[in-house]
Amino acid sequence: MWNKDAGPATQPPCILGASVAPSIAVWGDSHGIELAYALSLAARQRGASIAQATSVACPPALDAPIHGRPDCPGQNRAVLKWITSQDSIKIVVLVGNWAGKTAAAEPATASGILKAALAVQKSGKKACGARNVRESC
Repeated sequence: MWNKDAGPATQPPCILGASVAPSIAVWGDSHGIELAYALSLAARQRGASIAQATSVACPPALDAPIHGRPDCPGQNRAVLKWITSQDSIKIVVLVGNWAGKTAAAEPATASGILKAALAVQKSGKKACGARNVRESC
């Protein structure tokens, strides 16, 4: 998990699974933490790994102000830069509490999530979304 107190560029994403370059990145808020862990178990069994770029209450919304998290815009830019610089990553899963007040309920956040997905796709990677991991189980 990215350290919300250390700043956006001071800590790289966690690599979970086997000791190989990650092919999937999970980018999101605390809902992404749970998804990343579950995916890492499956990845390890297949000799693969994933990158976990998550931070509590910070959905993957480019340039969107998040109430109580002034570091989110810079952190999300750092995550995007890292993801797009990694040739091994082919798929990026954007995950967040879309129903929560910090996410898609705010127009700027919804727009930022779309902006993030489009930026991922523009870099040649596949972007997909996961919705409310905790609520959908």
